[in-house]
Amino acid sequence: GRQQAEIAIAEADLVLFLVDAAAGLTPTDEDVAALLRRAEKPVILVVNKADNPALRLDALDFYRLGLGDPYPISALHGTGTGDLLDAVVAALPLEEGQEEPEGIKVAIEMGGLLGEYALSGDTNGLGEWSFSKEMPKIQKWLNAGGTVHHLEFDDPINRAFYPKDAALGKQVETGYFTLAQATAELLDAMKLYRQALPGVKFVYLANFPNWGWDGAPAYYTFGFTNFTGNQPQMGRGDFKVVLEHVLPAAAAAGLPFWAVCADHPRDYFTGAQGSNQTSVKNSVNWRQRVRALEIHVESKGLPFILIANDQTTGNSNATDFQNAVADYIDQYQAEGGSPYAYNIQSWYNHPTVTLPETVNGRLAKVILNAYGRF
Repeated sequence: GRQQAEIAIAEADLVLFLVDAAAGLTPTDEDVAALLRRAEKPVILVVNKADNPALRLDALDFYRLGLGDPYPISALHGTGTGDLLDAVVAALPLEEGQEEPEGIKVAIEMGGLLGEYALSGDTNGLGEWSFSKEMPKIQKWLNAGGTVHHLEFDDPINRAFYPKDAALGKQVETGYFTLAQATAELLDAMKLYRQALPGVKFVYLANFPNWGWDGAPAYYTFGFTNFTGNQPQMGRGDFKVVLEHVLPAAAAAGLPFWAVCADHPRDYFTGAQGSNQTSVKNSVNWRQRVRALEIHVESKGLPFILIANDQTTGNSNATDFQNAVADYIDQYQAEGGSPYAYNIQSWYNHPTVTLPETVNGRLAKVILNAYGRF
């Protein structure tokens, strides 16, 4: 009965919640999911009887249980069980006496789907081409003894739609891709990375100021039309539409995203950065825009990561950048924000030096100063 279930959950290190793809989401599933959410135990949602592509797609409906990514498997055919086993091993706690490996967890930010190939107009093979260009760089790190915790795909849908033309020195609108085509190419690349790096996690990174959100406009737009058919005010398009398409597609392919990351600098967050559509900029609460993204991502059962940086001070001086990053974290927390992690990055003119961490303006000092905020 229910009491026995509660006792079993309390004693478990990890719960595998098995549901039936053929039967679909049931009231009993929802009751058990509510019990598991209250228990605060690690849970892996396993959708059995996903014996064909249609049933694997139906498995996405179980996202509504709020238990994270569903793992569609077929006990009959054995499909999906490898990914499930990897998830189980990763979720189990360390044994007594076993220590977490020391050191820094390394993330590598990918260029996503790079524009050089997309400019050819060939919508087939972009994912494979991107992998062939990026993987050798990662391999150099691995050959030197490095490890990789996760890969961040830097706005890959954007890069498929609006690649950079080296000859023109700017991004252009190709018109070659639909959202479905761009997603398919992204998944092709992810499959290859998963084969090369079996334990790696995937993160979707968005340059958030250039996207509209939930029908509302972008902070800054380059004037492109976009796949949603909206006016240029939407910039790259509606990022909520992208998430609603890409996240389920990746999960259905057995390549779920582990987290979503937003690059939305502090001066955009506060509305201090310039915009080429001032009337739009003044009509949106940009602080709550970022918070809305966090809430939406977490409703999908995924961690939200916020890049903490500031374009204005990053192009001014390193000490001001250090103070701006810390202030950003303070302000975001005051808005109710509580991301899984802050990603401290700068690709601006400052800071230019990493160490020593005792000197103001050095990147290590920026990180330590930010860390002290929580």
